[in-house]
Amino acid sequence: MKPVVEFFKTNKTIVIAVAVLLIAASAATAVALAREEMTPLPTLSDGEIPEDILLWMEDNKQTEGYGAFYRDGVVYITARMGMRPTGGYSVKLGNAEMDDEMITVVVEFVSPRPTDVVTQAITYPYKVVAVEVGDLHPEKVHYYGPGGGVVATVPVKYPTD
Repeated sequence: MKPVVEFFKTNKTIVIAVAVLLIAASAATAVALAREEMTPLPTLSDGEIPEDILLWMEDNKQTEGYGAFYRDGVVYITARMGMRPTGGYSVKLGNAEMDDEMITVVVEFVSPRPTDVVTQAITYPYKVVAVEVGDLHPEKVHYYGPGGGVVATVPVKYPTD
């Protein structure tokens, strides 16, 4: 036991450096696991989105927001960024998972880099995706950021709501 204690006393710098490296490596691994790759959901064109949902999006396009609407066995999940000063902004939705009570989805708002060439026009970025739920009637949708934190939770609106 004494040689081990003497090793630590004489090699404090090495022991501290190894400990710091182990802590940093485990933290980097945790961050990498939390940022799993997003599998994007197929985007719906305006022609595929029910008219009442398109009208809701238009009425609320100025502000950031989220929505979930049930229609005939499908939940339409929406996310909008609100008004933006230029092009180059976009919304990504992916990694949808579902159970009896809720749908979880990852949302990411993408902004242009300072060096990107973008259109000089006001834009209203949004995304609408459809998740088939069959006979299930989920009550809410949880939106998570790419790093794993909850961004928003919204109730699923049914036609009688």
